[in-house]
Amino acid sequence: MTLQRIGALTLAGVLAASVSVTAQREAAAPEIGWIGLFNPNLVQWLENENQLQRLCSAFESGTDEWIECYAQKMAPKSHVIQLRRGPSERAAPAGLLLIVAVPGRALHSFYAASTNGAATEFRPDLLDSDWGYGPYFHETFLERRGSWFRLPEVPFPRNTWIDMTQFGSEPNVVALADEHIVSSPLGDLVILGIEGGVLRARPEQETDMWCDLDPPPLLPWQELRIPLRDLYTSTGHLTVHTKYTRGC
Repeated sequence: MTLQRIGALTLAGVLAASVSVTAQREAAAPEIGWIGLFNPNLVQWLENENQLQRLCSAFESGTDEWIECYAQKMAPKSHVIQLRRGPSERAAPAGLLLIVAVPGRALHSFYAASTNGAATEFRPDLLDSDWGYGPYFHETFLERRGSWFRLPEVPFPRNTWIDMTQFGSEPNVVALADEHIVSSPLGDLVILGIEGGVLRARPEQETDMWCDLDPPPLLPWQELRIPLRDLYTSTGHLTVHTKYTRGC
């Protein structure tokens, strides 16, 4: 056997091993988290109340022009997205997602089964009403295929997908990751890793979010191993939540 042949076989083996290891890692550590139901324009619109003096500076306060400017800048801004039954534009419609930004108030999310149907407001799973932090206005996703994300049931029908390119910006994903501190039904936890269908974690300690000098030492702890299925409700919503959405 020639050296060239041996080299080719060796390279093929290395590539095969690399692909196998990568596949194992992907299978062992699925992407778990939330997808942001907003874009920068909607978040910026929330600031209009704080920016009225600048936004309407061309008009004298109290004049008809100023009142018209005020009404325009304080009007709710909406964004509508067509949901699908599969990760494709050719898939059947699965209703509409409506996001409304009310200046000085908050983002609001609604689901409508059809164009003519009533819209039902719902609360995203990962939420902080103060948009100055994060912002956190995210819904659990169960699967990802490129820019497409599968949403949980309630208010959405089973197997509902959203194409995040319809927001006109890069998907804002918050994923469970190492050192992520979350609130959960089992208490506040520090994520150690995800592998083999299990979330590895330990109870949070005082030193984990110490916002002063000289943090106390980490005390002895026992690892928790939580089956990934236990992180979700029966309809697919994550039961854990980012604890420190506002930092210290």
